[in-house]
Amino acid sequence: MEKIEDFNDPKLKILSGAGVRVPKLPKALSKEDTPEDRVTLITEGVRQISNDVPEAFNYLRTLESWIKGKKSALERKIAVRETLQRKEEMERYIEDCLFLEEEFFRAAAAKAYLKCSLEQTFASTEEAHLMLADLTKRKILVPVSGGAIEVGFQRYNFGDFGLDSDDQEEIQSVISNFSRSLKKLVREQREKSVEDIKRQVTRTPKEFFEKEPVPGKYVLTVPAESYDRDGTPGWRAGGEILFEVRGKEIIPVQGVGQIEASIVSMVEKEIRLRHDQIHWDRHPGAGAAFPRTVNGMMANLQIPKDEAEDRLRKIQSLWYMIRRAREHSRDQERLIKIRDEEYASEATISPKEFFGIGGDGVRKDGVALLVFEGAFNCGKAVPVYNIFLLVERKRIDGTDSIRIVKYPEHCAPVLSPFFHETQPKWYASG
Repeated sequence: MEKIEDFNDPKLKILSGAGVRVPKLPKALSKEDTPEDRVTLITEGVRQISNDVPEAFNYLRTLESWIKGKKSALERKIAVRETLQRKEEMERYIEDCLFLEEEFFRAAAAKAYLKCSLEQTFASTEEAHLMLADLTKRKILVPVSGGAIEVGFQRYNFGDFGLDSDDQEEIQSVISNFSRSLKKLVREQREKSVEDIKRQVTRTPKEFFEKEPVPGKYVLTVPAESYDRDGTPGWRAGGEILFEVRGKEIIPVQGVGQIEASIVSMVEKEIRLRHDQIHWDRHPGAGAAFPRTVNGMMANLQIPKDEAEDRLRKIQSLWYMIRRAREHSRDQERLIKIRDEEYASEATISPKEFFGIGGDGVRKDGVALLVFEGAFNCGKAVPVYNIFLLVERKRIDGTDSIRIVKYPEHCAPVLSPFFHETQPKWYASG
């Protein structure tokens, strides 16, 4: 959000008590109104709300930014006191609009408030999530598993504000733009966090999975995965985990991505896993061993049964995460071997030559092996890792064109729309 430092800024004229216009609610309808009267009154009321709710919303955001911009705690306290009355009046106006009896008025207020909320510029994911929490608290958006609309990473239904299909269609582009911005923020924040934890790494994933423990710090990638249990679809979150191997113990230190909350709870409970257990075929406390393991924890740690059961389930969850990371690590090794042997042998030019980087800056014709790091969500439930492909550049009828030559099977969710096996699909190079 924009911060306004200069008290003489024209934008701040609205912050002075006398200069603030507190919007009025639309004229109430009565039983004596004719249908024609109602058409006129409701139309005018919707227009009024559609203009005034954004005005009140923007006033509150500008006021918040102005107060945050004060240099000292004393200045902020004075600013809060001097603007409190108008702030409360604006908040009350918005709240009253959302609870008006007339459904068209409520719909106009909800639509205006939702658009204003989603069209803001957010500096962090925390700001964006606070905004979504506000929309949820007001019941403009209602979190529902399998809801009709996707906002960011969660599905919602619209609240009971009478938003019809025309309203929803109008809002959809705003929702889509916000979702793209939020996902970009999350991706950038995650990339930075991954870089931060990777700077602490002293060992490789291969050493982590050695038969005997190798002390040090490791980062493992745990892929997200979907599953089906008795006909009910489920989802296991993924991300990166920073581990420390100390003696014969594996200690989770930090998680990044959707897996973060699970790792935080493990760190708080000081969850540990013996290194030899990662080579077991089944997780600790599997099957009939569960009650015996719980009883052992209760005795050794002097904790109640429910706490012991929770602790064991966290250990089991960590074991499964490490197993998924091991499979992912093996897949990456296999794919890198394919990439470096089979695909590299078919390349005739380097990526730099393909893109015209360096030298004379001319993009050369030929086949290049392109490699993209990280995870690609591509609108699917499970991200795709380790994308690589062979791409050919060629001039066709005077046009610089490119096509995909081939890619490994795991890249299909990302690349198949751009590839035709029987008939090459060429694209004009931009």
